[in-house]
Amino acid sequence: MSHRLVQFVGKTYGLADSELLYDALNTYHFVDGHPLNDIDGLLRVVSDTLSHVDLSQVETFLADPLAPGKAEILAAVAKASELHIHAIPTFVINGKVVSGAAGPKDFLELFSAVQKSGVVQPPVFADILKVKLK
Repeated sequence: MSHRLVQFVGKTYGLADSELLYDALNTYHFVDGHPLNDIDGLLRVVSDTLSHVDLSQVETFLADPLAPGKAEILAAVAKASELHIHAIPTFVINGKVVSGAAGPKDFLELFSAVQKSGVVQPPVFADILKVKLK
């Protein structure tokens, strides 16, 4: 449910808002120990994190078991598997997969290569999840 919520926010309000929500949900679940399938709790996280979001729209989305998004989430899971992503955090930068546990040298080399090329590829999962980049 929380994955579809993040995707819904990304589609409706943009990637920046979905990333803020994703971070808040990680704290809500992994730090504070709350379940990610509790609609009231998810609504509180949205309200606390994204004050400009229409909560009634979010509540309607969460209450609908047939709400869209499941196919995209399954496609994202398949892409993550294809890229051998099995842990959080993992970064995909210009097609290169880097573990969040990588050292500073690995990230410096990667970002230096991106800077040298002058090319920044769009996020891998944005098209799959059909989220807005801005």
